[in-house]
Amino acid sequence: MRSFRILAGVVVSISIHTSFASEPWEQCESYTAMPGHHHAPFELGCWGDDGSHLHALFMYAWRRYPDDPPPAVLHGRRDGQFFRPNVTFQIGRCWKSPWTTMGRLHVGDEALTINKTKGGSGLEVQLDAFRPYLRSGKCGRVVLDSGEGDAFSLESFLPEKERSKPHQ
Repeated sequence: MRSFRILAGVVVSISIHTSFASEPWEQCESYTAMPGHHHAPFELGCWGDDGSHLHALFMYAWRRYPDDPPPAVLHGRRDGQFFRPNVTFQIGRCWKSPWTTMGRLHVGDEALTINKTKGGSGLEVQLDAFRPYLRSGKCGRVVLDSGEGDAFSLESFLPEKERSKPHQ
């Protein structure tokens, strides 16, 4: 009986792992803000799946517009050319709904230093916490320790062939 439980645990573990594994893909946003508008100081730029983890690259701007909050001291860990900030994951039914906190990712206590001549810094966030909600029709949000957040459709983190088709 004990060996059956161990075998069942191994099968469940393998099936969970294989259901998350996928072909690597990445997509990047490329648009110009409408006249009279500007890009947010914390904004999603690229996202994808490296075959085992969902990930996103955000831009954190040093240069700000008068109505933007000032740049904050972010904490996390430098990992190659990107900084991995400590973040909070939230989920909601629509873009402006109340957000429910799902968890927090603490990756380190190093302070982000921004190269001011570049105007900002790239932030990399692993988004595996959202995986169970990709087909839920909900939106996700990543919130920095500064309180700045960026929301996105969770369906956009599915490979393009698995996304629902827009109604015509």
